[in-house]
Amino acid sequence: MISRLLVAVLLLLTSRTFAADPPLPALVTKIAFGSCLRQDRPAPIFDTITTSAPDVFVWLGDNIYGDSDDPAVIKAKYDQLGGIDGFKGFRAAVPFLYTWDDHDFGSNDAGAEYSFKDQNKHLMLDFFGEPTDSARRKREGNYDAVVIGPQGKRVQFILLDTRSFRSPLKTEVRGKKKWTLPNDDPDVTVLGDAQWQWFEQQLNEPADVRIICSSIQVLATQHRFEKWANFPRERDRLLKLLDEKIKTPYFILTGDRHHASFHTLNDKVFELTASSLNQGGTPTPEDLSDPRAHGGHFGGVNFGWIEIDWTRWPGTTVMQIRDGQGKPVIERQFTLPAGP
Repeated sequence: MISRLLVAVLLLLTSRTFAADPPLPALVTKIAFGSCLRQDRPAPIFDTITTSAPDVFVWLGDNIYGDSDDPAVIKAKYDQLGGIDGFKGFRAAVPFLYTWDDHDFGSNDAGAEYSFKDQNKHLMLDFFGEPTDSARRKREGNYDAVVIGPQGKRVQFILLDTRSFRSPLKTEVRGKKKWTLPNDDPDVTVLGDAQWQWFEQQLNEPADVRIICSSIQVLATQHRFEKWANFPRERDRLLKLLDEKIKTPYFILTGDRHHASFHTLNDKVFELTASSLNQGGTPTPEDLSDPRAHGGHFGGVNFGWIEIDWTRWPGTTVMQIRDGQGKPVIERQFTLPAGP
């Protein structure tokens, strides 16, 4: 029987290739983002995003629904994504940044215990064209960061990996539904020691606008699904670190939920959840009653949008959730104060 390692090597040698992806821009003013893409369904939203002409698109996880230990299955599903109408034009026009969530990680709600995470990581990196000498390929986990723009207009993207090191969830069944519960054990983690150290180092890098990308929601606390609030000590650590390191308002981009929403914290932290790119969904009563949710929820197909007007620095910033036709359905604006 052919070993999984040999299969993975063969897949690497025969993997789908695309024309050279566009490089990251010299300046970022328009940022699009989204999550939860069924590779076996049409995704006309790709044409909408391409027409919107963002400077960069951030994939926030569940970029395919892989859900398999078999590398041939995972590769075939990436090939399906690559073959969706509109995807090739989208990829040719818009640079990508990306992280993963459970379904492209390989198993629903999985964390550090999942045995095939390294295999599936490299299949993802291959599909998205990660350079062979990338530090992301060499270190454990699937996280990354980049700063784009000249001094005074530097936008930092920090792409967290909330899967590879995450402790098991604490759950219970209520009626017929599984609830994820807070686990206050001081030994549990979301990011793991090495990623936490790396993350703090990234926050020391000079930047004018910081964008933290997490596959699961950070500010929401009420719903029964995965979220940082399942690990309250880790969530507190995250928000405390961000508050200490970032003196200006900042953005958290999240996915996962199959509906879009907007959450705030002290008018400094702005979380936009964009989900799903080609699936509808319905917010739960707990979502609707969350005290940090502002501006409504949207259950249709959607993507997120941030636009910074650098000509009016310190910058008038528009934050939106847009529907499948590109129409804003949730919107908020604010002016960034001058940063360091």
